[in-house]
Amino acid sequence: MIMPSHVENVAQVKQLPKEINGPMNWTHGFGLSLKELEDMGGSKGSYKLINYVGGPIQWSYKAVRDGLMNLMQTGSIGMDPAVWAPISKEIQDLSGLPQDIDIEKATTEKG
Repeated sequence: MIMPSHVENVAQVKQLPKEINGPMNWTHGFGLSLKELEDMGGSKGSYKLINYVGGPIQWSYKAVRDGLMNLMQTGSIGMDPAVWAPISKEIQDLSGLPQDIDIEKATTEKG
C-alpha cells in the first residue's frame, strides 16, 4: 500500500493512479470522497483506502477556537446546561470518574 505525500492539487491526485502500480492510501484533503478517489483509478493503480488524519484535529481546533471566541466576546460558554450536562457526564463516564469516586468514598477515613 502506497501513501502518496506532498501532493499539491487535485490534478496531481488524478495523475498518481496512472503512474503508481498498486493500491494507494490517501491521507490528505481536497474534499474528495473514497468513491471519487476510486473512480480515478488508472491502468496501473488505484486508491483503496482514505484516512481522515487531519479531520479530528481540525474539528477539535475549530470547536475550541469558536468556543473561546464566544467566551471572550460574551463572557459565557454559550452552551445551555441541557446541552453541556450530558456531555460532562459522558466525559466523566468515559474517564472512569464514577468508579474513582466510589473507591475514594470506600477508602477515605470518615470523620
